[in-house]
Amino acid sequence: MDYNYDYFRTIVKKYRIPRRGPFNNRFAQSDLDAFMADPQCFLEKPKVDLPVKRKIQTIPL
Repeated sequence: MDYNYDYFRTIVKKYRIPRRGPFNNRFAQSDLDAFMADPQCFLEKPKVDLPVKRKIQTIPL
């Protein structure tokens, strides 16, 4: 199935399809096949651990 470039861009914004390549602007054929088989599995956002913010103690001179 062929998609228009603009429609594919909206799909990429909505779903989390892994990007590949040196500039992260390519998609693996296997990822696109998996997306076509079950697009719902690409809706989940990957869990990202945020760094812990710590207060820095300063000693006045």
